[in-house]
Amino acid sequence: MLPQLTEYLLQIWNDLPLERRRPERVSYLGMRTDIADGYSTWLAFADRDSAPLFLVQIPRHAAATTRLGHAWEMLQWLHQTAAQTVGRSLLHPVLWDVVAGGHVLVTTAPAGQPLTDNNGSAAKRITEMGDWLIQLAAATRSSYDKAQVRRDLENEMTRVVERFALTPTESATIERWIAIWDAGMPGSHVDLFAAHGNLCRRSIWCADDRLTIINWEQSRAAALPLHDLLFFALAYLFPPTRHAPLANFVRALEMAYLEDGPYAALVRRTIVRYCAALGLSCSSADAHLGLMLARQAEREYEELHAAANAGYLPLLPDGASQPRRTYQAAIKDQAWINLLRAFIRACTPAARPIPSRIRTAATLPQ
Repeated sequence: MLPQLTEYLLQIWNDLPLERRRPERVSYLGMRTDIADGYSTWLAFADRDSAPLFLVQIPRHAAATTRLGHAWEMLQWLHQTAAQTVGRSLLHPVLWDVVAGGHVLVTTAPAGQPLTDNNGSAAKRITEMGDWLIQLAAATRSSYDKAQVRRDLENEMTRVVERFALTPTESATIERWIAIWDAGMPGSHVDLFAAHGNLCRRSIWCADDRLTIINWEQSRAAALPLHDLLFFALAYLFPPTRHAPLANFVRALEMAYLEDGPYAALVRRTIVRYCAALGLSCSSADAHLGLMLARQAEREYEELHAAANAGYLPLLPDGASQPRRTYQAAIKDQAWINLLRAFIRACTPAARPIPSRIRTAATLPQ
C-alpha cells in the first residue's frame, strides 16, 4: 500500500493542510507496534529531510479501521475544542481515506522520540502529564445527567463481571466503587472530560520541553475524571514487553498505589493537584482506580479478540495463561484483569496485605 499512498499524496498535495512544498519522493520507516493495536505504523520522510513529515497508520482488520476512524474524528474535534490549551501537543489530521483498497490514517509526525527512562525522570514526566491532563480536562469539561452516566457505568461494569466471570466478592467490590463514585458527585449532573484512553510511554513523544500525544484511537470525548492520570502513573512502570512475568505488572500496581515509597508519594501529590485544579474530591480516587482497571480489562479483551479473529495472536503476560486452554479463553486472563483482581484483593479489609494510600491523598501537602 505504501507506494500507492505516496502516489496519492503527491497527486493531492496541494489540497492537503500542509505548508511544505511538494516533495519529489516520500520514504517510510516502520515502527514497532503491538499486534493488539491492530494497525501498522510508519514515519514518512519527504525527500532528504532528516525529520519525519507524516505519521502513517494502516489498520490490519475492520475493528482497527473503526478505531482509527475514531482517532481521526477525535483529533479534528480536539483541535476545535482545545486548540488554545493542548493544541500544540496534538498531531494535525492530514488524511483519512481509502488507498489501494484499504483505509489509511495520515497525520503530522511527532517531534523527538517516544518517552523512555533516558529522556526524563519519573518526577518530571508524572508532573508534566498531570499538568497536561489538567489543561485537557479544563478545555473539554462538559455536564451530563448523573443518572444516565451511572446507568452507562453500571452497564459497562456488568459486561466486565459477566465476561470475566468475577466472583460475588469481586462483583460486590465493583458495585461499591460505583456507589462511592455516586456519593462523591452531589447533584443531578456530573462533569465529564476528554480522555486519551491509552496514555502509555509509546503514546507520548518528547522533544526538548515539548510533548506530543499520539494514538487517539481509544479516546473518549466524555469520560470520568482521573482515568488518564491513574492509567499513566501505572503504565509508566510496566515492563517494556507484553510477554513479561505477570508479577511485574502486579508489582507496578503495588509501587504506584498500594505501598509507601517515593513514586507512590509523587503519584498522590499529582492526584491532589489534579483534583484541586478541577474542583474534584480526592476521596473517591480508589474507586476511580478500580473502575479504570475494569474498563482496561474489557478494552484489552476486545482488542485481543479482534486480533485473534483476524489471524493475529498477541503474546500474553508470561504465566497468565495455562496449558490446554483455547486462545479465546486465555485472553480472558490478560494483564488488566489480573491487575483488577489484585487491587480488589488489596481493597478487601480481611485480606489486604498492603494498605491502600490513595484515599488519604486529600490530607497530603500539595
